[in-house]
Amino acid sequence: MKPEMREWLLEHHKAAYVFEFERSDRLWGRISLLSGLFTVLGGALSYTGSSYPYSWHGGLSLLFYIPAGLSLLFFIIAVVLSLYCLGRGFQYEHILSPQELQDYAEAIDAYAAAVPAEKVDAVADLKDHMIEAYCAGATHNLGVNKRRYKVLLRATQIAICSFVLLLSALPRFFVDSSQEHAEPRKVMVSEPVRTKP
Repeated sequence: MKPEMREWLLEHHKAAYVFEFERSDRLWGRISLLSGLFTVLGGALSYTGSSYPYSWHGGLSLLFYIPAGLSLLFFIIAVVLSLYCLGRGFQYEHILSPQELQDYAEAIDAYAAAVPAEKVDAVADLKDHMIEAYCAGATHNLGVNKRRYKVLLRATQIAICSFVLLLSALPRFFVDSSQEHAEPRKVMVSEPVRTKP
């Protein structure tokens, strides 16, 4: 391999490797945005679930129960997918540590000194080794990032579907809540206690 090509490949693969690691950091921003959506959606589901009168008004009550139930199911699926993306343990590939690279360079240099008949270019061999390491790491990390982005995209889509389903349950929620008749409550009226001056 020509030295110019070796230098270009080393720089290219190193930049690709660094780029994929930086992309993994951007995933946290997307997860933070998604957690904000989960907070709003979870609060809305909790409020409608706890405030609904839960009385049967015929088949029209299904206009609340079905969308609200599906919304809750989709919400749970979206949260599980997000937690899967966070906690599954997607393994990123790392290149050699500086100490491992140092040991490898010393081994190549010792081999070149031990066998002077073979023309061993230690620097070129070390660069070739780093090119392979950067290429393998960038390719593996690209695949990991793609899988994680797909999972987060699915979680976002499902959370949006959950939100739309909840919105479709709200008209029936308001109708049933407004028709609820409050039970009469016992009220005791007492006179204030007067003290003598």
